[in-house]
Amino acid sequence: MSSFYTNYKDINGSTAFLAGNISALSDETLCKILPRYWAAETDVFETDIENLVPALKNRFQKYNNDETQMSELIENLKFEVEECKDSFEQILHSLFDSYKEKHSSEETENIKEFLSEIRFQIGDIEAIYRLKQPLSEKSSRCLSEYYTYIIFDIIFIKYSGYIVMVVLGSDE
Repeated sequence: MSSFYTNYKDINGSTAFLAGNISALSDETLCKILPRYWAAETDVFETDIENLVPALKNRFQKYNNDETQMSELIENLKFEVEECKDSFEQILHSLFDSYKEKHSSEETENIKEFLSEIRFQIGDIEAIYRLKQPLSEKSSRCLSEYYTYIIFDIIFIKYSGYIVMVVLGSDE
């Protein structure tokens, strides 16, 4: 369930290309192993972790078609992240395990393939971040306009010069 590619029309070409590749990769790997009714959306931001929220706001303003209500939600978007010591694979297995019993070797293989392909394109993972606190209602509404309807968790993977955002949720 890829992001809307038309959203990238006003985005830097190399970042849009990378975001499209990672979104397609997510569809091919992560979406295959999600629990029933779950969805995964990805996006890529050419920024550092300190400027993540302003980068999201800037991107969303470009997506926005001058909708006043949406502009207000974008302007009020705020959240804090903290570095996570768990690996991306451990985080996903923990989330999945809360909804079903035991993870399979297919899950592990698909997660590793997802990370391996990203590594091939933009390098090694520098850090993984998660939300420090649950999203406020306004921030959740803002993000759900562009990603999944209901947001379960957001994982931010920091690479040199890029942040890959993985939004896990449901469109049901």
